[in-house]
Amino acid sequence: MKEQERHYGRFAISRVFLEVSPEAVQRIYKEVIPTKVEFIFCTDTFEVTGTSKLFDQLKEGEQIPEYKFRVNTFRDKEAELAVSKVEC
Repeated sequence: MKEQERHYGRFAISRVFLEVSPEAVQRIYKEVIPTKVEFIFCTDTFEVTGTSKLFDQLKEGEQIPEYKFRVNTFRDKEAELAVSKVEC
């Protein structure tokens, strides 16, 4: 990724999902470099901000958008990853 490119996004991972399906979470982190991870006690989730080519490129001053990940795991295959931007 070039230095001037800004591909940032935010997403949440529930603590339960992390415990039940760590391989799916590993698949997400294979594509995303986290820059901030915060545990939110009242929602029992990790709120993650990170950079990835999967995220849209942002212009200077734009707010970081929220994304949702879906990971499909299959026996004897690498997990497939789908990402979608959450529209406000």
